[in-house]
Amino acid sequence: MAMTILGVSCLVGIVGLLVGAFSSIDTTEGVAQCVTSDASIVGETTQTLLFFAFGYLSMLVTKRRNDLARQVDKALCSINSIVASTVATLMCTIASARASRLSLPRVPWFNKSNMAIIVATTLCTVCIASLLISAFASEPDADPTDQGFASESSTAMKVFTVGWMFILSFKLRRELVGLVGSSCLLQPW
Repeated sequence: MAMTILGVSCLVGIVGLLVGAFSSIDTTEGVAQCVTSDASIVGETTQTLLFFAFGYLSMLVTKRRNDLARQVDKALCSINSIVASTVATLMCTIASARASRLSLPRVPWFNKSNMAIIVATTLCTVCIASLLISAFASEPDADPTDQGFASESSTAMKVFTVGWMFILSFKLRRELVGLVGSSCLLQPW
C-alpha cells in the first residue's frame, strides 16, 4: 500500500514536470519577460536540487521497499499494541470508578417540569433583556446597518427565529391535540 502511494506520488511529480516543460506560453500576454535576478537563479537552483533529491529518494525507496515495508509493519504493530493496552487500562479504570461511585441524594425540586420552567424563563428573560438593551442603545436618525447582531440579515438572528418557530410549532400542536383530540395530521412523523 505504501509503495503504491509513493509510486503514484512520483508518477504525478514526473507528469507535472513533463507538462510544465512542454506547455506553451499564451500569446495574448504579449512579450514574455525574462527575469535574471539573483533571487530567481537561487530559486531555480534550489528547485532543481529538490527534484534531484526527490528522484534519488524515489529510487532508494524502490530498491529498499522490502526493508521499508518491514519497518512500517513493526511500527504499526507497536502502535497497535500501545493503543490496545491504553484502551484496556482506561476501561479498567472506568469499571472501577463505576463500582466505587457515590450515590448522591436526589433534590426534590430538580425534576423535568421545573427544569422546563427554568429554561423557558431564561429564554424569555434573555429575549426581553436584549430587546430592551437594543432599544436604548440605538441612535436616533441613524441608518440601520446590516452587520449588527440584531439586524434582520444576521445569521444568528435567522437561526434563533427558525428555532423559536420550531419550538412554538410543537407547543401549539400539543395544545391543539389537547383541544380537538388526536388525528393522523397532528402526530409527529
